[in-house]
Amino acid sequence: MLLTSAYSFAPELVVREYERDRERDVSHQWLGACARVSALVEPISPHSAFVDLTHAPSPTRELETLLQAVAETFSWEIVPLAGLSTNKFLAALACRRAVREWDTLALRPTKPHPPFHSFLLPERSQPAFLRRLPVGELPLDRRLLDRILRSGMYTLGDLLPVPEEEMVRRFGPEGRRVYQWLRGHDAEPVRALYPPRVITLRSPEVEIDTEQT
Repeated sequence: MLLTSAYSFAPELVVREYERDRERDVSHQWLGACARVSALVEPISPHSAFVDLTHAPSPTRELETLLQAVAETFSWEIVPLAGLSTNKFLAALACRRAVREWDTLALRPTKPHPPFHSFLLPERSQPAFLRRLPVGELPLDRRLLDRILRSGMYTLGDLLPVPEEEMVRRFGPEGRRVYQWLRGHDAEPVRALYPPRVITLRSPEVEIDTEQT
C-alpha cells in the first residue's frame, strides 16, 4: 500500500529502506546450510525453500541437523521452522502447521523456547490431517477457492468423497490436481535451483559471464 495509507493504519510506523544486497547475502547463508545436506534445494521466497531429504538415511535426524545449522548461522537470533512430509504439497502444509504451533509456544513466555521447531507428517497420519483442514489451505487461485466455498464445501473432508470426474467437471483442470492432493499425491519434484549454475561463454571477440537463475 502507499505510505500515506500505511501511516493512517499505524501512525507509529517506522519505514526502513529495502536492502537488496543484504537480503541476498542473508539468503545465501541459510540456503548454503540447506545445500550442505541435499543437492536438491528449491528456494520459493527470500525466506523459504523446499529441500529434498528422500535419500537421507534418517530424514527426521537430517532435518534436525539442518535446522540447527540454520539457527547457528544466525547466532540463534532466528528460529527456523519446517515441515517434513512425503511430497512438496504436504510438506508446505506441515510447515504452516509448524508456524501455528510455534506461534502458540511463543505466547508462553515462562517456558524456554527451543532453537527450532518442525512438524512431521508421516504417511499414516496424512488422511486424518488433510480431512480436518479448511479449503483455504489449498494453493489455488482465489476465484477457484470462492467457487469451492460457494458450492458448500468448507473443509478438505467435504471434498474427499467427490469423484475425480466430478471434480474436473465442476472445477476444471485444477480439479484433478485437488483430487490428487486430497489423497496425498503430488508429482512435482523438488527442483535443483540452489546454488545457481554459472555458465561461462567464450568467443574470440567478447567474453560473457552470466548467472542462470
